[in-house]
Amino acid sequence: MPEFFDKFNDSTKAKLGIYKAYITKYLKVLSKAYKQSWNTKNSVYIADLFAGPGQDELGNPGSPLILLDYLSQTYLDDLQVKICFNEMNPENFQKLKQLVSEHKAPRQSWVEVNVQNQDYSEILPKIIAKHKNHNYFKRFFFIDPFGYKGIHLDDIKAILNDGNTELLLFLPVSFIYRFKSKDEDYKAIRMFLDDFISVPDPSTIGSDVAFVRSILDTLREKLGLFVDSFIIQDNSGKGHNCLIYFSSNRKGLEKFVETKWNIDKEEGSGYNKNQGDQVSFLESFFYESLEEKLMTFLETGHKTNIEVRNFCYEHGSLPKHGNAALKKFSEQGKIQVRLCDETKQPRKNAFYLDDDKTERIYIKAV
Repeated sequence: MPEFFDKFNDSTKAKLGIYKAYITKYLKVLSKAYKQSWNTKNSVYIADLFAGPGQDELGNPGSPLILLDYLSQTYLDDLQVKICFNEMNPENFQKLKQLVSEHKAPRQSWVEVNVQNQDYSEILPKIIAKHKNHNYFKRFFFIDPFGYKGIHLDDIKAILNDGNTELLLFLPVSFIYRFKSKDEDYKAIRMFLDDFISVPDPSTIGSDVAFVRSILDTLREKLGLFVDSFIIQDNSGKGHNCLIYFSSNRKGLEKFVETKWNIDKEEGSGYNKNQGDQVSFLESFFYESLEEKLMTFLETGHKTNIEVRNFCYEHGSLPKHGNAALKKFSEQGKIQVRLCDETKQPRKNAFYLDDDKTERIYIKAV
């Protein structure tokens, strides 16, 4: 059994922390959204396909226990929650099965838990086939493998094909990056690199964090979906892994970005063991600052407040960060702002990025 489950290290706890923060926010939002008059579906499906035993030897909750504990302590207004926990290792499976059977969450009429003992490569195609014409309001997949070899872009496309699914995927980036140019290992990861990296020669990428950036750029281009990440420094303190978030839903992206910033209030990027190294860590990830990206965006023509708001979220930032950048541009005389209602004059430093419904102003670079 992997040592991973003996005692969760700090990096694992950071990973589980963002899972907990997002899944609880996700379910809370869905419990209200599914009540909309246009919706006729009343259930959500959650699949945790590398679930492990549910907790470590000290009782620290893994992803299954995090979800069950939350469901036992809340009420989602009649939203039905159907869960699939899958664990391939027989010993871990038995521990997980016992944990679920003893937990009070599955005893609630609106919670249904199915525990499976299958290889990921076997259970995922079954779920995809079974859900081809599913009747769930929303679906959420958490894929947290020990490696990367079973993770394929076609599988991600199939999971997200319905347009109503969110996916949170853990990638051991530091390991992949370390072996990206070694002949004896390169063949083994060639398929992964072909799927996830568009750079002709991955060996030219200067750091594992830059490697993440290349992965995100490739995924956004190939999938045409909202993709963001939360970077986690590995327990050695020398490399980085990441959680990658996928969705076709803009509101889902917004909730993920908000979750990131709640956890990492300074930079909204990820977990770093060595706080003294935080600046260089983030500089390597954000090759261009939001300000630089936003100015390039504004130079392409007039943008509404909603377009700028969306741009901020798509680049891992919140409206308040866009407001700060626009205020700076305005003070430097780099932008022109006018109201959509041209009979009125705009208020100074009022950019309305918190408004996601009404086009109030036009902004352009000058």
